[in-house]
Amino acid sequence: MAYKPPKQTIVDNDLKGVPSNEAVFEGLKLKLPKPSIDGTSGQLLARGASSDDTSWVNPPSSLPSSSAGDVDKVLAVDASGNKSWRYAGLGSGNFGNNNVILGREKPANLTGT
Repeated sequence: MAYKPPKQTIVDNDLKGVPSNEAVFEGLKLKLPKPSIDGTSGQLLARGASSDDTSWVNPPSSLPSSSAGDVDKVLAVDASGNKSWRYAGLGSGNFGNNNVILGREKPANLTGT
């Protein structure tokens, strides 16, 4: 059975001191799928960021156009420890190297404008 991430929103304060492949939801540490690096582009790929939770996609740095379909919000941290929400869609784009996906929140049928 494929891993289905919890749908709660990650609270930033809960992430202090938590390994990059774990997140805290309501006080519980949960293992998250480890990100993978695409060998051809060197960009970070997030598992389960597509609308069907089965494919690997390259999250763009901004909200994709509505033609990209549903998108997910993913929380990432870079090598300096800066955390930010990013939008992952079905389109392509530069998410930035050295970012680690900490968690994700799937809004209902969210599309770009």
